[in-house]
Amino acid sequence: MHTDELTPDQAFATLSNTRRRMVLSYLRTHESPATVEDLSEQIAAAEHGVEPESLTRQERKRAYVSLYQTHLPKLAQMGFIDYDEEAGLIEPTDRAVAIDAYLTPVTEEPYPWTTHYRTLAIGGGMLYWLSSLDALLFAAVPDPFVAGMLTAILGISAVAHWRQQRRTQQQLPVELAVVNPDPGPAPR
Repeated sequence: MHTDELTPDQAFATLSNTRRRMVLSYLRTHESPATVEDLSEQIAAAEHGVEPESLTRQERKRAYVSLYQTHLPKLAQMGFIDYDEEAGLIEPTDRAVAIDAYLTPVTEEPYPWTTHYRTLAIGGGMLYWLSSLDALLFAAVPDPFVAGMLTAILGISAVAHWRQQRRTQQQLPVELAVVNPDPGPAPR
């Protein structure tokens, strides 16, 4: 059984297998619930570097049996998925999201968006206040122009923030990269 808080040992035990990582990745990026057949087909195709239509029956079966007998029960036991064996349906749990913290760590310092927006709010408020009082150099600048500039700056910031978040979410963690467990016979 599992506790509510994810421990490093639990995370690393779960992530120690490529197919379990691939299951979690698939569930993160596709609509739930998934079927065992869908998962095994996608995982086998990724492992062999082919489209699912090009898989042999044996390749599909190997992935299916491995998921059905080993990996899905382990993920369910650890609380990362809800697995209905009879229906063959798999859904991620809230605990599956917690494991993301153990995937590829962010090596670069994230942009300080909180400070950015705080600075915009304070600076923009002061600018608008000075403009409305006709203070200093702001007497010649109409209030609607100042409001429009502040709105544009906030809009540009919001779009930049959204694009950065989207780019970060789309990056595949190194740990989810496929390592072919069965490369086949060596070339001669």
